[in-house]
Amino acid sequence: MSNENVTIRVIKDPDPSLITYRHRGFYDHIADILAEGSKVFIQNMSRRQASYARKVLSNKLKTNEIIVMPAIYEGQEGYILYVKKSDLKQEQ
Repeated sequence: MSNENVTIRVIKDPDPSLITYRHRGFYDHIADILAEGSKVFIQNMSRRQASYARKVLSNKLKTNEIIVMPAIYEGQEGYILYVKKSDLKQEQ
């Protein structure tokens, strides 16, 4: 990823939590959040970074059902990531 700060938000009702990262365990943290069934918004993420994130998270969660969609959330451009619900139920 680039040197800029990237902010992620866990999308839950009603208010997402805000996480800023700059460490090696970023994808481990995102994988844990996705495994819980939450959606994550990552702001300032390029299409290339989103594709790489899908690949890394698919390997970590052992699923091909990681959904990555461009989105605008609270006025910020980025990507929403989540695991297809049917795939989560099979793992548990």
